[in-house]
Order: sequence, then structure tokens, then C-alpha cells
Amino acid sequence: MLKNLLIITILLIWSNSSFASQDFKHGISIFGDLKYKENFKNFDYVNISAKKGGHVKFGVEGGFNSLNQFILKGISASGLSYIYDSLTEGSDDEISSRYGLVASTIKLSNDKMSIEFKLRKNAYFHDGKKITADDVIFTFNKLINEGHPSYKMNFRDVKSVEKINDYHVKFNFKNNKNRDLSILIYSLPVLQKHNYKKIDFQKTSMIPPLGSGPYKISEVKANKSITYEKVESYWAKDLAVNMGRYNFNKITFDYYHDANVLVEAFKSQKYDFRQENVARNWANLYNIEAIKNGEITKEEIKHSLPAPMQAFIFNMRRQKFNDINLRKAITLAFDFEWLRKNIFYNSYIRTNSYFANSDFGYKDFKLPKSLGDGFNRSNLIEAKNILNKSGYKIYKNNLYDSKNQLIEIEFLIDQKTFEMIIAPFINNLKKLGIKAKIKFVEENQYQTRINNYDYDIITAVFPQALIPGFELYSYFHSSQINIKGGRNLVGINNIAIDDLINKILKSNSKNELILLSKDLDKKLLEEYYLIPQWHNNSYRILYRNIFAMPKIKPNYALAIDSWWIK
Repeated sequence: MLKNLLIITILLIWSNSSFASQDFKHGISIFGDLKYKENFKNFDYVNISAKKGGHVKFGVEGGFNSLNQFILKGISASGLSYIYDSLTEGSDDEISSRYGLVASTIKLSNDKMSIEFKLRKNAYFHDGKKITADDVIFTFNKLINEGHPSYKMNFRDVKSVEKINDYHVKFNFKNNKNRDLSILIYSLPVLQKHNYKKIDFQKTSMIPPLGSGPYKISEVKANKSITYEKVESYWAKDLAVNMGRYNFNKITFDYYHDANVLVEAFKSQKYDFRQENVARNWANLYNIEAIKNGEITKEEIKHSLPAPMQAFIFNMRRQKFNDINLRKAITLAFDFEWLRKNIFYNSYIRTNSYFANSDFGYKDFKLPKSLGDGFNRSNLIEAKNILNKSGYKIYKNNLYDSKNQLIEIEFLIDQKTFEMIIAPFINNLKKLGIKAKIKFVEENQYQTRINNYDYDIITAVFPQALIPGFELYSYFHSSQINIKGGRNLVGINNIAIDDLINKILKSNSKNELILLSKDLDKKLLEEYYLIPQWHNNSYRILYRNIFAMPKIKPNYALAIDSWWIK
């Protein structure tokens, strides 16, 4: 919904061999033709006559202790990407296009071994200094050398960056086999070189950073709120990619440390928009007068996005989980059908693929199903048989492996709402002799443990692209196992999976990509690295009746930055 979801937008773009070489152009199409031609006026899903003004508040659970979103340390505040411009901007009604923002035109070489950007000479930072090639090169080097470890991994195939002149920069590649590399570069934010001369980039900071985007930070209260104020002199406000967008004068993110308090605050209209992801809340908590009398709108909007893989994941760095038979048995103990009936109000679909709701998923894998009666009898019997055949023994109601090691499991969470999900799971595990417990920690400690892979089982979400690409490398490739703060949360180290991912990144046709992705999906599912949970194919949103929005809605985002105050 917000510009700081840029990383998800990046993952929704694909390139393939059909991408023709070109001269400098206003945009770049990675999959077919550009929807918006040269000299287009605005995106179709905006209203260029939208009223400007107003102060909008969003509610956020948790806290923050940093205004630097580019490093591993700390928890960064919401909305920080509002203050930065990137080289290009994507549209929310296409899956494969980028249009010039800081860059006026773009060119990918015939051999796909380099990409060039010509920068707009009227682009400047909030302090009035112009954006130049030096700032782009500085940003790239700063991110890969001092930023989050993922930047170094993402840009590992960039050979060099060269300054052609003050407003022309070129990225040279080591090879042309990394299909998604150019996509990541297109979306590179631009930081000001001069501003960071006296700043330690690797430290968390509460000093408002300097940007060039549509908003700047106007007020910060650590762990409580952050407010962004519209930059009236924003250099790019009249560009086609921005027309009809960024209509609010102020945007505030208010933080609440308790999920229940966050809900009640919205019902009391202390903030203006809420996306509800808990089925129980959606069904029960909003039968209030404000909705009945129209002060608050409750709406479900279908979307065309692929379902993310949300799952309980096994940390394969833990020796006990190296046995696939234990992973299978634990999977059998998870009773989704009972949860769907008793907790989820029949509102969720079981996720049965890493590429759910797309052409890329393997269709023949079957997850265990129960009668939903709360006993899960047949699955637990099957789980016991698997464990018995694998040398596990029960002694005094506790399960031991063939080396007489007690099997204990900790579910690490930072959201209390998951306790009611995990509790019946633990009861079923107990019937197998598995000692399991829930460990709730606050957000800072949780993130530290995740960054250091210090957990048995967590719930993780792997957002999937409209077309599978580079995200698979970060999620499942063995080279990512030891990267602190990385995304290979499972700890997968499998040569066959590495090989499939490498082939996917180099595939030359959509048909080939579909076959390879299905093979990867099958392999991942049959290894039981995780227990798939559930998904919903719509946005469940509530908002105060202060908003107006364009008649046309894009397929791939809520696009709240095109809404306005009535």
C-alpha cells in the first residue's frame, strides 16, 4: 500500500530473452511492450484532478529505533521510502515495466552486458543540490560495502559502475546470465554523496536523512510515531509517473505495542486506514456503530497477486530437523482443517505450493487433511508409524531419536495472535511425545534472533513474484545460508535445488520457466522444509469515510498513494 513496499514491487518484475535491445527510451519493458508510450500524461489508475491536502494516519504494531532502512542493525521506521527517489518508477497495473524518474532515459546494451541511465538535469535533493552520476555511483558503492548484506548479494554480478558525464552513468556486468540484475538496478534509490561525508552509515540513527522524494520527515518520536510532510517544491511532482499521486499533505505512522490496542485504536478512529490480516478479527471485531452509520467502510477487494508462501519453517541448521521423517511427522500433526473451521471462520485457503495461484506451481503434491473434528486421528497414526519406522522411541511420554536425544521444539513468535494457532498444534505434537513450547519475545529481540538464525520454528512469509526470478536465489540457494540477516531462513543446502534455481534465472522462454518452476516447487515440497499455512486472495481493508479514490483500480496494488481526502 505504501512506497516502502518497493522491494516487493521489485520482486514482481521479470525479464526474459524476448526483451529486445534498444536505444535510450523513456521506459523499459521487461515482458512485452510498454503500456505507457513516450510522452504519456499519467497512469490510468490515478485522478489528476485529485484534491491535495489533509493529514492521514496509519497504525503500526511494534516500534522503531532507526531512520536508516539500508542497514542490518535496528528496526527502521515505516514510510522511509517516501523520502527517496529511485532511478525509475514501476506502474501498479503492469507486471513488467519501469519508467524514468531520476533517470530520464534508459538503455540496455545489445548483449545485456551493461545498462546506462541519463539523469534529469532538473532532479535535486531537498537541500537544493542537484542529483548527479556521482550520487548514483556513491549510493551503489555505499550499499554494497556498508549496507544490509543483501545488497552485496543482489549486486554481486555488477563488474563496475562508470561515470560517462555528470548526468550519465553506466553499470557494467560480469555476465549476462543474471536475468534480474538489471531490474534491481532500475529500482536503485539515490542517496546524496555530500550528505554522508560525516555520517557513519553503518550505525542506526534517529537523525532525519536527506532525500529527494515527495515527502520529508517533519517529526519523530522514537517508538511512538513518525510524520512525513509533503515537499511543496518537489522537483518531480509534475512528472507523468507522479501525476495524481502523493495527495496528502502529511502522513503519520502511529505505533502501538499491542495488537489488541492497535485494533481498538482504529475502532476509536485514532488512525484512518487498517488492513486486517486476522480472520477472527475480520469476522468478529468490527460489528460497531461507526461501520453501521458509514463513518468507517469495511471492504474486501480481490487482487491478481500470487499468494506468498506463509509457513511454519524448520531451521535446518538444527541437527534434529535434518531427518525428513521427523519433518513429515510434525507436518502431519498440523490440523489446518480444524483451524479453518474454528479459528478462521472458513475464510482461508490452504497454501499447497510455493507458487500458489499461478501457472508455475506443481499441482500434484497433497498436504495431509483431517476431518476437522479436533482429533486428527488418522494423521497422527501415520505420524507415529513414520517415527517408529525411523527409530524414534517414546519413553515416559517423551520422544527420543535413535541416538537417545530428546526431541524438543520451540516456536518463536513476536505476535500474540499466533498463540491460538500454535496451541492446538502443540497438543497434537504432545500426542507424538514431542515436547513443544511457545516463546514470545518483543520485536527487537525477535529480529536479532532471526538475523542470527537462532530459532527452531518460526512463521515466515516468502512473497512470490508474478514471474519467478531472483527472489528464489535469496530464499533457497545454499550460498545464502550464512549471510547474516539473509532470507534463506530454512537453511536449505541442496545441490539439486541450487541447480534448478540457476536454470530458472537463465531460462530463455516462459514455457521453459514454467517447467523449471514446477520442478523446483515439487522438490521443495517433497523435502518438507516447511509446513504451508494459508492465504487469502483479497485485501481486507477498513478506512474512515474521509477518502476518495480513482474509479480504476490497479491489479497489483492498493495504490493508496493515489487516494485523496474528500
